[in-house]
Amino acid sequence: MTRDRQLLAEACRTLLRFAGLDVEAHWTPTGPTRRASWLKGYLRRDPKAGSRPPEQELSRQQRVVLLVVFELWNSSGEVLLRDVMDLPPRLVEAISSLMPLVGARGQTTLPESDPVAAWLTRWGSHQ
Repeated sequence: MTRDRQLLAEACRTLLRFAGLDVEAHWTPTGPTRRASWLKGYLRRDPKAGSRPPEQELSRQQRVVLLVVFELWNSSGEVLLRDVMDLPPRLVEAISSLMPLVGARGQTTLPESDPVAAWLTRWGSHQ
């Protein structure tokens, strides 16, 4: 795994933590857990605001952020912009400040990974 992917995995973990999710159950230092992948599939099949995964209740904020991190990771979250915009302002700011650093399919858009590391330095303390 490249350093860029490791930093992106840590950025995803930071966003999940910021949203109040149990990070260890959902994202490893190398990417999503099986549980997170299953939840993503469940959420994409039944995106109604009131639907709940049978094993664990997630808040709306947690559901949206889980889809956001999958979108950043591999473009598979299919999250709606209006759902992201409804998040608390600090969480929207964290997500929007990471977006320009990550391109399609979770590749950093810059040759060096320092911008993602700088993002982690800034947002890692907001847990």
